[in-house]
Amino acid sequence: MFTRNCPILKPTKRLLLAAGMGLILAVLPAARPSESGEAGRQVLAAAAPDGARLQEPETVVMEDLTLPAPRTDVPEEAPLEELPPVSPAQETPAERGPGINTIVIDAGHGGSDPGCTSPAILEKDFALAVARHTVRLLEGSFGGRVVLTRTQDANPTLEVRARLAKAQKADLLISIHAGASISPSGQGFELFVPPPTHLDTGIDASTGPKASGARRYAAQSADIAGVLARELANATGAINRGVRPAPCRLFDAVNFPCIVIEAGSLTNYAEAPKLADEGYQVKLAQGIADGIRACAAGAARDGGAP
Repeated sequence: MFTRNCPILKPTKRLLLAAGMGLILAVLPAARPSESGEAGRQVLAAAAPDGARLQEPETVVMEDLTLPAPRTDVPEEAPLEELPPVSPAQETPAERGPGINTIVIDAGHGGSDPGCTSPAILEKDFALAVARHTVRLLEGSFGGRVVLTRTQDANPTLEVRARLAKAQKADLLISIHAGASISPSGQGFELFVPPPTHLDTGIDASTGPKASGARRYAAQSADIAGVLARELANATGAINRGVRPAPCRLFDAVNFPCIVIEAGSLTNYAEAPKLADEGYQVKLAQGIADGIRACAAGAARDGGAP
């Protein structure tokens, strides 16, 4: 789930989502943010070792999509060195475009972090289902490689997800989530992209610090997100809430275009059952896959990066 500051509150007032307790309003100092198929022959995955204990979700500050801060008394769930090796087929796919060759699809949350919950479905299960369907739809129709950060109910840390994407030389990272709304009537999908540094810090772009991480690719991320939004609307008929720049730890952790998709609201009584329906999940995956193919084709035609 991706959330943001409430604009009508003073800077110290944050809207918090307490795990299992619903929405509450509190005055707190700035908190540390917390985040928030079967893949085919071209799919890798970060999986948790048996018996690994994960941190329970912290209260979610409604301004960022991140995972809880990693604990220091347990090992990482999926150390990068233990990930499956890249196969020759994955290393040299039959067709490769000049711009978008490798896409990492991240199913948000997982394991002991369920994300947003509803009687219809847990966010972690929804995200994994859509990610798997997206991979299936891309196989045979996308000339590059598709990498999943997880293929099971595990919760790789944010750092592991980012390291996986960077190790696979990703050209694009798409993180799939479902959201919650303050208003029960809120519904539809929205996409979040890295903000330029001057938007994130309030410093003028000409004099401010040089953009880092995915912020260097804010414009490309926004362009790709616009195509994805269009295709999601075509595939699902859902309300398109647009593309929004927002600060996010995931954007800081990678150095290529990155997009977070909030595919619907689990707090909307009409939309939550749709998100739990496999047929609708396939429609969402179709929109994402169509958008990826359109962007890859455009990059290949233009002969440049996305």
